[in-house]
Amino acid sequence: MILVATAAFILRLALLPYGNHPDLITNTGWSEWIYLHGARGFYENRVWVYDWPTQLPLINLIYGFNYIIYGKILWIVGVIRSVLAMNNFLPGIFKYWFNFETWFGWTYYLNTPFTVGEVISMKLIPVLSDMLIGVALFLLGSKYANSRKALLVSVIYLFIPYTIYLSSLWGQYDQLSALTLLLSFYFLYLVKGKVTGITRWVIIFLSAAFYFISVEVKPTAVFTAPFYIYLIIRGKPVFKDVMFSAVTAVLLFWTTTLPFSGGNPFSYTLKTIIPEVFNQTRNVLSTQSFNFWELVSPMKQNSLSFSVVGIRSLYLGYLILLVLNAIAICLVYRKNDLKNILAGLFVITGGSYMFVTGMLDRYYFAGLLFFLVLAIFYKKILPLWFAAAILFSLNLFFSWGYPVNLQLHDVVWSDFTLVRVLSLMQVVIFLLAVRILIKDVVTGEVVKSRLHEGNYEITKK
Repeated sequence: MILVATAAFILRLALLPYGNHPDLITNTGWSEWIYLHGARGFYENRVWVYDWPTQLPLINLIYGFNYIIYGKILWIVGVIRSVLAMNNFLPGIFKYWFNFETWFGWTYYLNTPFTVGEVISMKLIPVLSDMLIGVALFLLGSKYANSRKALLVSVIYLFIPYTIYLSSLWGQYDQLSALTLLLSFYFLYLVKGKVTGITRWVIIFLSAAFYFISVEVKPTAVFTAPFYIYLIIRGKPVFKDVMFSAVTAVLLFWTTTLPFSGGNPFSYTLKTIIPEVFNQTRNVLSTQSFNFWELVSPMKQNSLSFSVVGIRSLYLGYLILLVLNAIAICLVYRKNDLKNILAGLFVITGGSYMFVTGMLDRYYFAGLLFFLVLAIFYKKILPLWFAAAILFSLNLFFSWGYPVNLQLHDVVWSDFTLVRVLSLMQVVIFLLAVRILIKDVVTGEVVKSRLHEGNYEITKK
């Protein structure tokens, strides 16, 4: 596993200078602004090179931290250059090292006002998140299956194109949100065991903290909130456990929002952050995503005016989301184990991408992660996951087109027939996977019931 992880990490580092999606350049602008001016006034500022803030406080603080990472890397590179120069050490590589420092720290990326190093530093946390997900998959597989399957699932994740595409080239943070969501539910699962004392408090804190981070990084993680709350209630917590979780979330919210507000974070969030982040008139059915809404109408219809079976699509999407949470809850209600918790997470995160309106092309990432985790427990899942992963990789490629500039974006997304076919395939794959999960639970209950009846007859005789 160490060799696999090292190879995957080196590959990602080698690709860091390439790609750089326009979204990443916008995020780099927010990073530099927070570092130079501080967080106060960030959401109120109207002078931006590219776009105004569209994300929650924590992820913006992470962006600001990335600029610190950039400065530290540049400082280390400069120290090494000075040592090489003053001691005439390895004179053969000094020129190359000096050129690297100039390129990383003082060369502007294309026509942007940001250096190459600033842009690259924005990708380091997504890359590290990728590596941690690979490790998490290996540990889960080793514990709940075997080392061979654990290594297989980790290798698949670390080298499947779309994970590298999103982290090393695109520079998005879907990996961080998905990782913390996985950790949050895993720690919540551990709480239901006979854990007491300080260990229990630590686990509760970690679950609440990771859930908060996941939602702040990618707000779509909040779609799992009903399921998360049900699991808390199912665990029959004492009052102080619930209060500790709530206090943890409130303190994290206060700590991450206060630098931006300078006053009451709650009123500031209602008056400033929510209008800036969420009220952006982006009520479209889908944004270049192979899902149900692209299948129904590939045109960018308004989700508040477009209706299906007499229900406005926006509300229909949220209604389906409630059904997805209900399915997840039913799975766990039948048997409250880790396998069914992960199955519930896949149903919600994958299903929300399929049926909730306004989903961006990359929002299936969390769903695919839990889809892959389920391959540890289900033999029939892996082929379906591969099919879904290929479609998702194509989806990202058609949306961005990097590194091939053949106007793929305009050609593909104007071909409604092609978009509908690919969307139908992705939806059907999701439904087939859900069918496997439900069938497994139902079959297990039937077998259990028959065994119980058999034991009863034996006892009766």
